[in-house]
Amino acid sequence: MVEVVSPESVNRDYRYKRTEYAAAEIPEYWIVDPMLNKISVLRLDEGLYEETVLTDNQQIVSQVFPELRLNIGDIFAAGNIFTSPENPPQS
Repeated sequence: MVEVVSPESVNRDYRYKRTEYAAAEIPEYWIVDPMLNKISVLRLDEGLYEETVLTDNQQIVSQVFPELRLNIGDIFAAGNIFTSPENPPQS
């Protein structure tokens, strides 16, 4: 499961969905935050999520799909995500 944060959904994506997904026993989900150029990986452990925040050129390795390895910088560059003057598009 992957959630992409928008300005209108920050509280819902970071707070409320965590409770909903834990109740549904979703083993792992990612929160992609293009406004902060980070991805939070949340893994369910004994009913609660453990969060790992990744930025820049760190790599995500999914525990659910271990063959899936993605570079954070590549994800944002591929989307050419432009959200603010501090985060200009890459050329």
